[in-house]
Amino acid sequence: MNENTGVNRIYPCSCGCEGLAVEYEKEQDEIYISMWYYGLRSPLSFRERLRYCWQILRYGKPYADMVVFDKETTQAFVAGLEELLNVPNAP
Repeated sequence: MNENTGVNRIYPCSCGCEGLAVEYEKEQDEIYISMWYYGLRSPLSFRERLRYCWQILRYGKPYADMVVFDKETTQAFVAGLEELLNVPNAP
């Protein structure tokens, strides 16, 4: 956790291949959600390797994908997840 980040969480996928990293950035008052891959799916091309290096050099993190939520969107996202948790299983 760095000085700009209030909370860091990692949620691994049930299959164990991927995961979500969730960070709260105090300065922007935003939630960052990024998808991580554990290991490599296939050999990377030179261009893909260069892209990952650029992401690390420029942003400090090699995200596969990322979304940034403000508080309102975060609340809607959480409400949607809670709604999905309450859906009864179909017979």
